[in-house]
Amino acid sequence: MKTAALVLAAGLGTRMGGGKMMVEWNGRPLPVWPVMAAIEAGCDPVVAVVGPESGDLDSALLSAGARVMVNPRPGDGQASSLVCGLAAVGGADRLFVLLGDMPLVAPHHLRALMAALDNACGPTIAAPVFNGRRGNPVLFDKSHFTALAALSGDQGARALIGGPHTILVEMTDRAVLADIDTPEDLAALGG
Repeated sequence: MKTAALVLAAGLGTRMGGGKMMVEWNGRPLPVWPVMAAIEAGCDPVVAVVGPESGDLDSALLSAGARVMVNPRPGDGQASSLVCGLAAVGGADRLFVLLGDMPLVAPHHLRALMAALDNACGPTIAAPVFNGRRGNPVLFDKSHFTALAALSGDQGARALIGGPHTILVEMTDRAVLADIDTPEDLAALGG
């Protein structure tokens, strides 16, 4: 079963003061971490969607092993990056949607979601949960690709998650909730 991954890294980062995706955590730009996690978990292809002014981020992502797609209109919301990246994952049986500002997500989180979907009878989406809160990344079966391609705005794929087609997978740590939106968030993660 072919599992692709999209790393959404085109956000404007306004709460961070702009340029959030170039912010480094432990010596690497934030979105390089989820790219590396997806590659190590066996995802292929791994596609990072960046904004038109991503600068040196492109080369860091390419060096990490990602394909890079440019979302020419990141201001249109997260869904615009999702739609942009979907074009590069043709032939995949399922798709991870990872957020570029979540550097703590690790291969074991992705593998747990893949195993849950592999073993589920009926569900076609796997989402992580920690202490009762749903997090990211989320794994979608290809039966949802058309609906993903039709999304718009900043809600992203949230509208598709829930109900009997979603399996919630309890995680053992808060990495699936830990995103970096502000300088304080970065400081809290030791960056």
